[in-house]
Amino acid sequence: MRHESLMCRDRDFDLKHALPQNVDAPVQDLEIETLFEAITAGDRLIHEIARIAALTGAKVKLEEISYHQRALDDALRNPAVVRNEYEHAGEAIEREKSSTLASFVTLTPLVE
Repeated sequence: MRHESLMCRDRDFDLKHALPQNVDAPVQDLEIETLFEAITAGDRLIHEIARIAALTGAKVKLEEISYHQRALDDALRNPAVVRNEYEHAGEAIEREKSSTLASFVTLTPLVE
């Protein structure tokens, strides 16, 4: 089965991707956090995606950049589809968080 997303053609975007060890200094020096805040308009999910993508993107191949450009072009031509997909993705993430929390609460014995 072929899987494509806006961020990665052949895999899911990894929100748990480890950032480089020395990332804090340049982020602070260049005030990159201000840029993330401006482009994400307070949306925490988009902020985290932008942060990970920007700070780990040095290893991106030319094919991936071309794919991103085509995906962006498609998204700009179909904004209603993108909004719908974003809404569904957000709902899925919230369900996963709720499920994980419910499992933890159910499986964790009370300490007396």
